[in-house]
Amino acid sequence: MSSDTSGSHGWRRSAACRSADPDLFFPAASGRRFVEQVERAKALCAACVVRRQCLQYALGANEEYGVWGAMTEDERRRAAGRARVWARLAREDGPGPHPVGPALDGAAVKVPAGEESP
Repeated sequence: MSSDTSGSHGWRRSAACRSADPDLFFPAASGRRFVEQVERAKALCAACVVRRQCLQYALGANEEYGVWGAMTEDERRRAAGRARVWARLAREDGPGPHPVGPALDGAAVKVPAGEESP
């Protein structure tokens, strides 16, 4: 992770990964070694007090690689796609009671009636 500690990225000062080897979050291995490295990175993220800000940053900056906010690039891509679909469908359906699905940051996203949350 970058050492930017100013402005809108000041949250990085409190990141659990601040003193970790950055390579941990950008696995180059494949197969079982890749999975183990991702699991170690996610374990560090899970205990991080700024995990949510990290994930929001990664989504906003379209970070293509690495583990950010305890999510891999594939997980972020899938979650962002679902959130966009749910938001679009909620706008089309208008206000009203809807089943609720999980959002990227733990908030709720309205899901149109009849749609299952992933």
